[in-house]
Amino acid sequence: MADEFVARLNTIEGYDSESDLVDPQDAYQVGTEALRLVLESLASGHTEDKLLSFGTYLGSKRARDGVSLDSLTTAVRMDFSVIWSRILEICGPKDAALLVGRVDTLWHVIDDYARQTHASYLSERVKQAREESELRQSAIAALFAGRVTTQEGLRRTASILSIEPDSHLNLAAADHRYHEPLLEFASRISPARGVVTHTDFDTTFVLWPRRAGSSEDETSTRPPAGCAFVTDVRGLAAVRHSALLCAALADSVLADDTTPLTVDSHWARLARIGLVDRGVDLAERLSDEMSECSEAEYDRLRETAMTFLASGSIARTAAALFCHRNTILTRIRRFEELTALDLTVPQHAARVLVAWT
Repeated sequence: MADEFVARLNTIEGYDSESDLVDPQDAYQVGTEALRLVLESLASGHTEDKLLSFGTYLGSKRARDGVSLDSLTTAVRMDFSVIWSRILEICGPKDAALLVGRVDTLWHVIDDYARQTHASYLSERVKQAREESELRQSAIAALFAGRVTTQEGLRRTASILSIEPDSHLNLAAADHRYHEPLLEFASRISPARGVVTHTDFDTTFVLWPRRAGSSEDETSTRPPAGCAFVTDVRGLAAVRHSALLCAALADSVLADDTTPLTVDSHWARLARIGLVDRGVDLAERLSDEMSECSEAEYDRLRETAMTFLASGSIARTAAALFCHRNTILTRIRRFEELTALDLTVPQHAARVLVAWT
């Protein structure tokens, strides 16, 4: 019966030689033991505890082997047909009454065995999923905390996350105000690209590989307004520093920002926050230097300065503000008188940008 069982087993996906999931010797030993325990239960007239314990062992083992639940269930229930075929071979017409009386017992024994195996399989898969999730989350936390520093560690983390160690990556971040739109955005990225999400205190991060061979900025997968966005992170080793930068940008998001913040577009704001953290408030200094202005003049000079710095052109500034060019020149001279800052000098211009961005 064991030989017949193994022969039939080879026709089931996951047990066949091409799948290479179950060793043939293991399949033979398991099949032999299962048949022996089923026959013992059949002889006693009820499902023996030893058979149920074996079902627990088998379900857990096949889950770890990677056999599908359908294939396992088919294999377990095949015990019935193997045993019943053998019984029919050795019985004659005079045994008909005996067969009728015992077929129901055999079916119940096999059914109990199959249910136990099924439950054990599912329990093991839940355990595996939990362990895989915990391993993945641990690897992600270590990566963002900068604890993955060796090449071996990077390779191991890459394997867990299904991302190549040297992949070029995109990274987005949002604080509690905008984490829901960011997570909704992440759900639209194809899982095949290896999307990673991570929350560190108040900041939620989404990390995903750039498309292979793509040199453009992937505007179709840019995060929504309210988020920070760092493009082209050079491999897993750079995630920690990029995350710090992205978190700093996310902290500086304002309610009226209509696009995600990037280093290229919002470097001045990032610089201002960094200087304020070190006790240097350029905006406050400008306010002090312009203290003799009325509120209306202050707002007018600030608007003119920032509009001029956006293009560096008097003509474009006049057009944008619906003023004559001489009016713009007068305001710029007035700003220079108050602050001693010449907006045409790059160093001075940078100071104003950082202060008022």
